[in-house]
Amino acid sequence: MRNTILIELRGKRSRAEVAKELGITTQGFGMIERRKRIPRPDLMKRIADYYNKTVDELFFGTLGHEMYQDSIPCCPNPAKPDPAA
Repeated sequence: MRNTILIELRGKRSRAEVAKELGITTQGFGMIERRKRIPRPDLMKRIADYYNKTVDELFFGTLGHEMYQDSIPCCPNPAKPDPAA
């Protein structure tokens, strides 16, 4: 699954260009876009600032649409029922 909002916001810029401006590797940024890596909170903030969005919008809110909520054990997605319940 991909974080389509990050890909849409990147637009015609290359992944390498955005990664360089954020101070991370192209591979690392690609993993974030593909949801293979959860960025550290400080990196989430840098990405949000870069795109003039909030961390909540990109990673937890309506724009992030469940992006990381299911991936973080401490923060289950309240919108999804617990299969164990």
